[in-house]
Order: sequence, then C-alpha cells, then structure tokens
Amino acid sequence: MAVLVVGSEKNFAGLRARVVTGTVSSAAAKRIAEAFRRANPAVDFDKLRPGTILTVPDLPELSARAGLTLDDGIDQAADAVLANATEILDGLVETANRLRKEAAAERRQVAKAMDQGEVREAADRIPGLREDLEAARNALEEEEAGDKERAAALKKARAQWAEELSAFRELLRS
Repeated sequence: MAVLVVGSEKNFAGLRARVVTGTVSSAAAKRIAEAFRRANPAVDFDKLRPGTILTVPDLPELSARAGLTLDDGIDQAADAVLANATEILDGLVETANRLRKEAAAERRQVAKAMDQGEVREAADRIPGLREDLEAARNALEEEEAGDKERAAALKKARAQWAEELSAFRELLRS
C-alpha cells in the first residue's frame, strides 16, 4: 500500500491531482474521497496540514505507486536536507583528515627532536632516559598505526554514509 505525505494541499480537492491520473467522473471522485476517508479516519480532509501522512487506498483509478509519495515542496526540502547532510559529512571528514595530518606532523617533530645530539648525549648520561625515549618512540609508532586505522575506518564509513544518503535520495524519488 502506498503512503503519501501532504505538502501544500489544503484539502482533498488539492490532493486529488497527485493521486488521480487524468480526469475521473464525479462518482469516481466521490468513491476515491470516501476510500481515503476510510483509510485515514483521523484526518480532516477539509483542513489538511503539511506533513500529514496518508495511507493511499488501493483503487484502480489512483496513480500513486507503492512506497512514499511527496509533493514537490517536500521533495525539494528533502533534497536540500540531504545535500546539507552530505556537505556536513564532507566537512567532518575533511576536518578529521586535517587534524590527522597535523598530529602526524607533530609526531614526526617529536621523533626528530628525540634523535637530536643533545638528547642522545643526555640519554648516555642519565640512567633510564634511553629506555624512556624508546618507550616514547614506540608510543609514537603505535599512535601513527592507530591513526592510519582510524583514517581507513573513516574512509569506509564515509563511503557507506554516502551510499545510504544516495539510497535515501533514490527512495524519495521512486
């Protein structure tokens, strides 16, 4: 059974154009209106409100296909929301990638500083410092490996989210 979301229609007469193909007799129009009222007993078809979800009865005169039917205004608003969601998603991924690159550059600077002559000389003189430096290097390497795993997971999640947004966009258009 099809579902229809009321857009700018104020009453059933305005809605009828979205579900009826061509012209119908007044008897058929009355039968269609009665079928809608039976299928949606809680709805006042003389005072429709945007966003109201209606069950479309199964009648041969109706052109509404199974699934979800939106009016042009709601369809355009949904497209805008989906475009905005895609933009936000891209911004989040871009920010995450920028922060990851900055963190990697900082790790390289720290590793380079630990290889400086003064640090190596201090490691020779101060007991336990060499072990601490090695532990710090290992921690930097682990953080780099974890960062690469997170970047791969984010890339995979971004692809999945984009696919789901695209599928949702197609669902709204079908």
